[in-house]
Formats: sequence, C-alpha cells, structure tokens
Amino acid sequence: MMPPFPEDCAVCELAAALALEVSRYERVEITDLAAVKAAGLMKQAPDYQRIGKALRAGAEVPGAALGAVEYRLRRNRDAA
Repeated sequence: MMPPFPEDCAVCELAAALALEVSRYERVEITDLAAVKAAGLMKQAPDYQRIGKALRAGAEVPGAALGAVEYRLRRNRDAA
C-alpha cells in the first residue's frame, strides 16, 4: 500500500520491513441515529459506506463522524 496520508508512512515502512501487507480503515461512528435517519442515510441500519464516503469527501453528516484510523497487518501471500 502506498501511503495516502503522511501519517501512514511509518506504518507502511514497518509493514514493508516485515514483508507484511497493510490495510487502512477509518471507522464511522454514529452519534445520533435519529439525525442519520433524518438525513436519509438509513436502510435497516445506518448506511456506513455512504456515510463514510460523504465524511471523507468533506461533507457534514449530522449524527456521524469519522473515528480513529485502524491499521491491519497481514502476511503477504506473494512473499511466502
């Protein structure tokens, strides 16, 4: 993974040194379910994909926010 943000560089360098793949996840946190529903971003549950896409694009989504960034490291199948 090429680092999309400067803060990802250290994680990507560590993963490369250990021959691991890295995935970056940014969790969507729902703070007000009623506001999310009023914004039309609900199916049976909040539409996390649409909400996350809107938040990452800079839109304000009432009742939702981006949470902490999580990195997942796993063995690189090609390096085995």
